[in-house]
Amino acid sequence: MFRESLSFLQSDSATTLLLLEALLWMALLGSAFWLARFKRGARVHWWRGLAKRHSAANRERTAIFFTGAAAVLLRLALLPVMPVPTPTIHDEFSYLLGADTFAHGRLTNPPHPLATHFESVHINVRPTYQSMYPPAQSMVMAAGQVLFGSPWMGVLLSVAALCMAVTWMLQGWMPARWALLGGAFCVLRFATFSYTVNTYMGGAVAGTGGALVLGAAGRMRRGCDASQAMLMALGLGILANSRPFEGAMLALPAVGCVLWRLRDKGWSGLRVILPGVLLMGAIGGWMLYYNWRGTGHPLLMPYQSNWEQYHITRPFIWQAARAIPHYAHASLRWVYVLWEYPVYLQTRTAAGLWDWTMQKLALYHRFYLFPMLPAFVFGATHALRKRQLRLLGVTLIWFAAGLLVVAWRPQPHYAAPAISLVIALMLYGLRVLRARMRAPVAGVAAVMVTGMILWQLGTRVMQPYDLVYQYRMELERPRVLHQLEAMGGKHVVLVHYVVGHDPNEEWVYNSADIDGQQVIWARDMGGAANAELLRYYAGRTVWMLQPDEGVSPGAQHFPGGSE
Repeated sequence: MFRESLSFLQSDSATTLLLLEALLWMALLGSAFWLARFKRGARVHWWRGLAKRHSAANRERTAIFFTGAAAVLLRLALLPVMPVPTPTIHDEFSYLLGADTFAHGRLTNPPHPLATHFESVHINVRPTYQSMYPPAQSMVMAAGQVLFGSPWMGVLLSVAALCMAVTWMLQGWMPARWALLGGAFCVLRFATFSYTVNTYMGGAVAGTGGALVLGAAGRMRRGCDASQAMLMALGLGILANSRPFEGAMLALPAVGCVLWRLRDKGWSGLRVILPGVLLMGAIGGWMLYYNWRGTGHPLLMPYQSNWEQYHITRPFIWQAARAIPHYAHASLRWVYVLWEYPVYLQTRTAAGLWDWTMQKLALYHRFYLFPMLPAFVFGATHALRKRQLRLLGVTLIWFAAGLLVVAWRPQPHYAAPAISLVIALMLYGLRVLRARMRAPVAGVAAVMVTGMILWQLGTRVMQPYDLVYQYRMELERPRVLHQLEAMGGKHVVLVHYVVGHDPNEEWVYNSADIDGQQVIWARDMGGAANAELLRYYAGRTVWMLQPDEGVSPGAQHFPGGSE
């Protein structure tokens, strides 16, 4: 949500954008209740005309294509007021490193001989130089970088794939017109003003994997076939390479349900799942190879390697903390000791754990449910009571439990595998409201729209979430980079932080080919370490940057830096 807040606070047309989003939500909710006013079996005139010209399968494919195209076109239309985002967060720089690595045709990069100068949050510099995160998000960004010259285009296409996958998933669980409405909801919520499309943090890729798993499970209720098993396996592979833990929590009920249905099928059941098993085997083999190239061990993920090298805490709230490792840089020590570790300590008491749980619930409610919480609650309770929908209700409970036991600071994209599940339950809730309400529903729609507007005003005007470092990083680092690139030649920027530097404001990130960059960002280590760096980069202009003291880059040479 923080990028959403920043974009509007920095925009000269904040009021216009806010009104535009309010109009989009009003149109969506109006469509929902327009559909709701028709009784079961009644057909909308336009839908009847479409049915005469196209088969059901063609209508479903058209709806899927429509949501994907709408996601791309709508966000591109907003570029004049919401341009291509600038990376500011640790995670974004890490994913961009992964994207640049894949774009260069490599799975990882050799370690730099002076790797300690380039250590930073969420990246590995040993045993190889790479992003610590699972590769799926970086792979789609690499595709955007190679095909369109911009990693963000990969993000945009991944959001379009999410909208298409959600529409496809919903078609397996409800009538086609409601599935199209859910696809429209996905477009307006995640492809316009959301940080899902306006940052490089990820979410859409994992959401696509979750939609494929649940969509295949929905279709396999009516009859199992190999094609659906293949799609489920593909979804499982995407989840394993984007959000492994959360993806597993989402997928376990669906996979268990499918296997239970096939328990008595014998050879015919084996023939159904065999193609999916083979696909999963191929994906698993590739993952083992990727781990081996990055960490030297097939079973050690880059994420685990980073955790062992830098983190004090462990992933789950019941796990004990590790001993504090040695940090070569005080700024890294501040990140893990003074920023991350207090969250762990908060979960050590009953009151702190309760408060932390409530913060998580509030975050996920604000991002995924508000103002549709009443519809979601109706849908979830309905799913738990109705046998043919019980898989969705059980999956929700199981997945929510998984989110609550992790110890790290929550972000909305952690729950991204369940995007299609949330939308499905919202739509079922609207259908329940349709069946139970006799009075006109315009009042309910007005309440929801009003709630959305107030929520947007509250989060974008009254909640300065990480505003200071967002502003500095989104404006200052690109300005520094542009200034040095415009000077020509090659440069090294030694970044020096003062005691108490904001751990979220990190300047030291580089591309996959550090030595090939025009401008290299390195940590100031003083004395002999800096002298060694200067000898290695003899011929480059070296600058000292002190962002905490406001020293303008280019105004102060590092002593002896220019040769």
